[in-house]
Amino acid sequence: MIALLLFLSSRRITDFTLITESDSTVGVSWANNLDKVPWRLRHFSNHIENLKLKVPGLKISHIFKEGNTIADRLAKEGVNRETDLLVVFN
Repeated sequence: MIALLLFLSSRRITDFTLITESDSTVGVSWANNLDKVPWRLRHFSNHIENLKLKVPGLKISHIFKEGNTIADRLAKEGVNRETDLLVVFN
């Protein structure tokens, strides 16, 4: 969801397509099909669905954990950081 919010705040939203990958088969399934989301989590999926409507050409796809090692390592490092870090590449 944070990736969607960052992309929406970008001036280049019309220049690029956002491709979001996750190693969570269930999460990708829920993001792509609201009918599969458990009811108690519907408020989260409704928020994601509203963001998806604002991001043209958004693709949410599954990637095997072995193909996601860099993102996994960065996420683990982020959990241990004492200050927030945001890097934007132009």
